[in-house]
Amino acid sequence: MDFNDVVQLFLSAPFGEDGWDAALRGLAKLTGSQSGQIIGISSRSGPVFNRISDHQVPELFDQFEHEEWLYGDQNWRVASIAPPFEIRHEYHYDEVRAGRRTEMYDAAVELVDQPFGCQTVLLQQPGMMIGLSILRSREDGRTSEMHRDWFAQVAPYALTAARMQRSLEEEGARLLAGSLEAMSTAAFILDARGQVCALTSEAEGFVRDAQLIGLKDGTLFARNSGENDELAAALAAILPKLGGTAVYRNIWLGTSRPIRERRFCEIFALPARPFGFGFVPHAMITVRAAGDIDACEREAVCRTLGLTAAEAEIAVLLSEGLSRELIALRRGTSASAVAVQLKSLFEKTGVSREAELVALVHRLLR
Repeated sequence: MDFNDVVQLFLSAPFGEDGWDAALRGLAKLTGSQSGQIIGISSRSGPVFNRISDHQVPELFDQFEHEEWLYGDQNWRVASIAPPFEIRHEYHYDEVRAGRRTEMYDAAVELVDQPFGCQTVLLQQPGMMIGLSILRSREDGRTSEMHRDWFAQVAPYALTAARMQRSLEEEGARLLAGSLEAMSTAAFILDARGQVCALTSEAEGFVRDAQLIGLKDGTLFARNSGENDELAAALAAILPKLGGTAVYRNIWLGTSRPIRERRFCEIFALPARPFGFGFVPHAMITVRAAGDIDACEREAVCRTLGLTAAEAEIAVLLSEGLSRELIALRRGTSASAVAVQLKSLFEKTGVSREAELVALVHRLLR
C-alpha cells in the first residue's frame, strides 16, 4: 500500500458502501498503525459519527461510541485539538495528561490498546469539527517523524473526500425537500443530530407564522412548552443518535386552540445508510391541518374502536370541529341520521358527550 493508493481510496470513499473503511485501513497500513479514524464531534451533542478501521475489540468500541463523557475534558485527544492541519501527537497528549485528571479516559484507551497515534482537524466550523487520526497500539509504539509526515500528506485528500461526503448528504436532503414541494407539503428534513438540514417553502411559511412552531440555530421547537417536550420525546424515539429505534411518531400542535388552528405533526424515520457524516437525512417532520387527516388514520380509528366506516368518518369529522349539520352536509345525509350514528358511537366508545369523543379521537391520533 503506497501513498498514491491511499489517496485514491480517500477520493473514492464517499461513493462506496465500504469506502471509508477501505480508506482508513489504507492510511493505517501506510503509517504502520493499528487503525485509522475519522470522527465528527458536535458542540451540542458530542460525537456525531466515529469510524475506526479494523476494530481489535469491536464490542468495546460499540459500547464507547455513545458515551459522551469520553469526548469531554478527560479525553486528551480532544483536549489536544488544534487549528486545521496542525498535527498533534504523543508529545501533545503527554502535555495534556500532565495538567489534568484523565484516569477514566486512560482506562478506556488501555482496554482497546490504542494509547499512541497522531491527529489533525480536517474541517472546523461553528457547532462541529471533523478530525482524522491514526491509532497505534503499544506494540506499534509511538509515531515517528516519518509516520507523521505520511499522515500530513494524506490529510488534504481526506478533507476533499469529507467535503464530497458532506455535499452528497446535504444534496440528498435538498432533493428530498424538493420532491415534496410539488405536493405543497410543510416538511422539515432532519440530520442525525436532529438539526433541520432542508425544508420546503410551506414549512418556511409555517415557521414565519411563528404561532405554533419555531426554528432557531437549526433546531425546531414547539412554542408551547408541553408540546415541545412531546416533540423532543418523539425525536428521541426516532433518531439513532438519541438512542431511538422507532420509525414513526406523531403529536398535535396547538391543542389549546380551536380545532381549525391545530396542526397534526408526524415524524418519520428515513432509511438508514451504512455510514454517513451526520448530514444525511435521518428523519422527516410533516405538519398539516387537522382537516387533512387521511383515510389511513380514519381506518386506524375504525379498527381501534370497532366502528363502521361511516361511524369512524363521523368521529373524525367531529374531532376536526365540524358541527352535526356540516357533517350531514359533507356526507349527503340528514342531521337526524348523524344524531342516530352519534348515539351508536357513544355506546361503542363508552362516552356520553361529543367533547369526550373528540378527546378520545385526538388521543388515538397522537
